[in-house]
Amino acid sequence: MEKTEGLSPRMTVDEFKKLSEGDQEWVSCLCMRLCGHFLSCNAPKCPLDPRIDLRPKLFGEDKCDLSKNKRLKLATGLPLPYQGMTKREFAGYTKWQDMSEEDKNKIIKQIKK
Repeated sequence: MEKTEGLSPRMTVDEFKKLSEGDQEWVSCLCMRLCGHFLSCNAPKCPLDPRIDLRPKLFGEDKCDLSKNKRLKLATGLPLPYQGMTKREFAGYTKWQDMSEEDKNKIIKQIKK
């Protein structure tokens, strides 16, 4: 474990990818431990886990119950593929970011009706 001492969860995704598998796992644990629910959480896929896509999830298993706002605050500076969001939230976010201002305004107008 001497090798992992001094590793910080604050790094870029590219820096994270350059780490060995063991170091990546260590940093993943450090990232997830930032959550106040970590010790009592049963969700197998944590949005604060840089290796979330490698984690299995079976139908009916628990989901993260930390609010999106809190996850986004905790995620700042962490090497997370979905920036602290679930895969579904991130897909919606990127879709919105890719829309033209005109399309965004149409949607906003429809919502306000």
